[in-house]
Amino acid sequence: MSWEFLRRIINSHYITIYRKGFEFLMDEFLEKIMDIVDSEQEILPETRLEDIKEWDSLSIVSFLAMTNVEYGKNLRKADFAGAETVRDLYDILMRK
Repeated sequence: MSWEFLRRIINSHYITIYRKGFEFLMDEFLEKIMDIVDSEQEILPETRLEDIKEWDSLSIVSFLAMTNVEYGKNLRKADFAGAETVRDLYDILMRK
């Protein structure tokens, strides 16, 4: 076996693990968003915030509190003012 072959195997396993970790984190995040808005509507990463009837000022405050408690991140409303989808919220949170 060459070192190049081993490197490719390690990288492919790392990418698989990374993707599965990302999917788990996103699923967990979606559950938290559904708890915040307390909606029967299915919420996906592509769901537009404006399409979530329950996404209002109280939900935003709850979202800010959740990011602090669950993720240890202190976001302000201005940090995600341009977010259009649930994935946008997630991406902003992960970059912070």
